[in-house]
Amino acid sequence: MEKTRVGPFEILERLGSNRRQRVFRALQVEQQREFALKFISIPPNYDRELALKKLRLEFAVLRELRHPNLVRIYGAGVDGDSIFIASELVDGESLASLLSRRGRMAPDLVVDYARQVALCLEYLHAQDMIHSKITPDKILIDRDGTVRLTDLRLNRSKKRRWDNTRQRDAELAAYLAPEQLTGFATAKSDLYSLGTIMYEMLVGRLPFPAENIARLTRRKLEDRIEPVATQVLSCPVWLDRLVMQLIEPTPRKRPHSAHAVRLALEEIVRIDATKRSAVDELSGAFNPLHINVDKSEARALLNKVQVEGQPFWKNWRHWTAMAGAIAVTTMLILILWMPANVQRTIDEARALVASRDPQAWARAREKLADILSDRLSDEQRQEIDEIILRSKRQSLLLQAKNGESSALDTEPVRRFVEAFKLEQDFEFDQAFQLYRQLVDGLPTMDEHVRREAQQGLVRTDLLRDLPAGKVALLAWIKQATVTTKQQEARLRDLLQQLIDTYESMPSHESLLQAAKQRIEDLDAKQREGQTSAEIGKGHPESANPAGSTATK
Repeated sequence: MEKTRVGPFEILERLGSNRRQRVFRALQVEQQREFALKFISIPPNYDRELALKKLRLEFAVLRELRHPNLVRIYGAGVDGDSIFIASELVDGESLASLLSRRGRMAPDLVVDYARQVALCLEYLHAQDMIHSKITPDKILIDRDGTVRLTDLRLNRSKKRRWDNTRQRDAELAAYLAPEQLTGFATAKSDLYSLGTIMYEMLVGRLPFPAENIARLTRRKLEDRIEPVATQVLSCPVWLDRLVMQLIEPTPRKRPHSAHAVRLALEEIVRIDATKRSAVDELSGAFNPLHINVDKSEARALLNKVQVEGQPFWKNWRHWTAMAGAIAVTTMLILILWMPANVQRTIDEARALVASRDPQAWARAREKLADILSDRLSDEQRQEIDEIILRSKRQSLLLQAKNGESSALDTEPVRRFVEAFKLEQDFEFDQAFQLYRQLVDGLPTMDEHVRREAQQGLVRTDLLRDLPAGKVALLAWIKQATVTTKQQEARLRDLLQQLIDTYESMPSHESLLQAAKQRIEDLDAKQREGQTSAEIGKGHPESANPAGSTATK
């Protein structure tokens, strides 16, 4: 860092041992208060003003986050070409630094640190946010032993950040979930990262070392991980099981939520308060089956001494402890694996999709993804599919109305957004042709895009003979002549379709008012014709022929 002054801050020193991360201790000169400043870069070829606008919106959200285990963010600033984030300065050291000094940690300390991280993740996930890049150097431990999670950005589940270049170094990739390396992160990706860090704290090494990312991804998906308990005899059996569940390659096999992980860790703490007799007993009884060592040696390592001369099967204390251990293990498994009531989750998702909040639609899909399993009935699967399809269609329509399309979207989505824009610009024939290409020519298209394209095809097929352009269309609405009942019926259909299509677009208010007014005029004319017919009843020569046959 060449500059010693950035905006209102004086740069004092670089923080951390990772030289790639530009994080510094800085003094706010006016307040005489120290902060941590992290400098970030705008992706190459990205419009600077647009990037600054997105950053301002992002940090307006991040400033509002408050949690005892989360480093507070105070805001962001710009100084020339430098963009920086000002956050709370934690008096302590990173977990990465602790691991480099100690190699590995005692199970009770691992449980304590992991429980605090799980608490923070529980809070973030409840805000519909994820961290997505949890590593030991982003977990800070202050002098009181409080864990503080840092380096938070505005990440959403299954969504790629606007400034994500998809370039990842191998050291970071070693902590990321397989689905994150091949697609998008979810809340369960954060749980995988936590499990990987717990494994490293307990064993002293990563389950899969940092290497070529393509090979690392393949190994995470295919290779078997050596359990913690086979390498650390002092590790309680249920802590071992929790860690192994967290680093399952398949997301649905991981614990249901950060809340479930936190409950399991707190239960381990409660058991530990009773001196872990049940855990040790269970470990002593079952670990030898996994590590192929003599049971007496394992019990000695675990400080288990049998009553002299009394066989194990006659020692009632062993049986009591073992029964308690099995009961506690069963309870922990239920905490970790018991899914939320399926129908309640489906009902909650349906209510979210019925709202007008696009983020709620995304949360609905995430809720439903968590309960997808082979145990669902056919009716439940059909119900879930319908809700997911509806939420995707709503999201697609919103994207099209906002005109948002980028190279990150699929080709069908980009074509749909283009066709929708043509429709909104009253280029009905061109929109019809593009919708027809989508419906007829792209068999690999997602179902929600196909359904909306079919709807667009129906709309524009009715309207494509109308004049193109707003001015010409307004003139047609006011001047279209009607001489037969069939022409009037068609005019009504066209006018109503225009109203339905543009009802939610304030920019087309003049067109909407003209269409509604023309329908009112038609109604008035029809009522007038009916009145004339009634007056002239019995005197056909005085009746209006068109009015006498008019029907509603």
